[in-house]
Amino acid sequence: LIRHGQYDLDSDEKGLTDRGREQSRLLALRLQGMADQVQRDSPKKSFSIAIAGIWSSDVLRARQTAEILARHLPGVTLHPPDPVLAEGQ
Repeated sequence: LIRHGQYDLDSDEKGLTDRGREQSRLLALRLQGMADQVQRDSPKKSFSIAIAGIWSSDVLRARQTAEILARHLPGVTLHPPDPVLAEGQ
């Protein structure tokens, strides 16, 4: 579960700020790195991370974050926005 990046409280659209886009890009790179490597939780136990898909609400800032993640995670499906996932639903 990932929360959207920083957004502009003063705009009507409340879309991501430049900082929010950068936060999303950095998160995508971190997730990509985690998925590309074998993880270890002890010297004898290892596991892989598979990202099954990207889901978001239809709120602009959430959708923008999801789209940035999808650009950096090739092969991971970006699902259509779902209004049920929006805050307060």
